[in-house]
Amino acid sequence: MFSTVAGGFELSKILGQPVGPGKANWMAAAYSLTQSAFVLISGRLGAVYGHQKLLLLGGVVIVIFSVANAFCTTYSSFVAIRALTGVGGGILMPNAVATLTIMVPPGKARNFTLATFAASPPVGAGIGALMMGAFLQYSEWKWHFVSV
Repeated sequence: MFSTVAGGFELSKILGQPVGPGKANWMAAAYSLTQSAFVLISGRLGAVYGHQKLLLLGGVVIVIFSVANAFCTTYSSFVAIRALTGVGGGILMPNAVATLTIMVPPGKARNFTLATFAASPPVGAGIGALMMGAFLQYSEWKWHFVSV
């Protein structure tokens, strides 16, 4: 979290709107808040309309708004678009778990599949931070959001 708040300080300077500690954390919090708000709603929508359809919708929302983040020119617009990206994450998460539980029969295989799925975010965050750190040494910050 510290690195994300520090990133918020730096990004706000790059966007020409330096912010203090009270606003720097919104860069990370905006995604998390909207993602958590949409998990329950989208899980139910997946049960009604189909988990695979909502899984696809969540992926499309994440891609569209991640690319839109690259074109933000102010810190406020960056935070707003980041929050909309979180909606995609909120749609994606419960429907991904539901799809896995539907596709993999109960037993050791399902346990392993769900454990691997649950371990993916922290492992991906660690590896992704290292890769993006190296990548951003030679490119602009905007390419991080386009490459996702």
